[in-house]
Amino acid sequence: PRTPPMVVQFGGPRTGTTFQYQALCATMYLLHDEYPELVNCRFWWPKVKGATFSPLPGRVEVVKLHILPDNFVDLSRTTWLFTTASSSVQNTPLKPKYTQSVDDLHKRGYFLLHDFQHIFNLTQMELSFLLEYMRFWSILRQCCGVQMSADWRAQLQNDSKHVSHHENQTSFDYPACEIYNIEAVEKLLISSHVYRRYHRFSATLSTLSDRDDNLTGSYCARTNTLVRTLRAPFNVPYRIVEKKVAVARRASQHARAEPADAARRN
Repeated sequence: PRTPPMVVQFGGPRTGTTFQYQALCATMYLLHDEYPELVNCRFWWPKVKGATFSPLPGRVEVVKLHILPDNFVDLSRTTWLFTTASSSVQNTPLKPKYTQSVDDLHKRGYFLLHDFQHIFNLTQMELSFLLEYMRFWSILRQCCGVQMSADWRAQLQNDSKHVSHHENQTSFDYPACEIYNIEAVEKLLISSHVYRRYHRFSATLSTLSDRDDNLTGSYCARTNTLVRTLRAPFNVPYRIVEKKVAVARRASQHARAEPADAARRN
């Protein structure tokens, strides 16, 4: 095998961890193409202080962590660690296999995944499949979903009070979502090799985050409309937003109907 049984992605929130995790998940499926049902990608969060992590027996795993489990020393013997540059790994016995800086991600985008070729000994075709998938996923990650770019959310909602964290449109990390036909990009992603081959085995590869629903080819167009018209907030699943609006609408209709019903009874 070209990898150990577990690859850990570790870093603080909003430091590019989801990009790295998504790329690692796709990579592991490409490396285990003959047995994709054995690959598992998941996000682990300790429910209580001092919680320990348990690998799944007989599986090849990619695990995303914001907090290292207390038993990481034991896990590190059969693990590769990938981090973001702001992550603190001073207290771990494991040297990172690869560290991704936020600045490098902004400047190189999905092209920095060329670095994975020598780490995982990817063939040129495997690398091409990885880049194809992450190219479109990266656009959708910023321009769609519950964790979309704050600048794009503000633009959709016509929020004049929003203060952009980009200097201007020439910034490396300016998402430029307005230039994309977002539905066309989503359809390109779901027609990519990685999505077509592995999405039925992995919820991670089918979504933009663990709070989003599956990509369908029209998910982004529909949900961007919700952001615009219902002012859906950051990180709240759209199905919850739609449910709250439906409940409020029914309550409003009921309130309007009560006076009319009373008048008819009189």
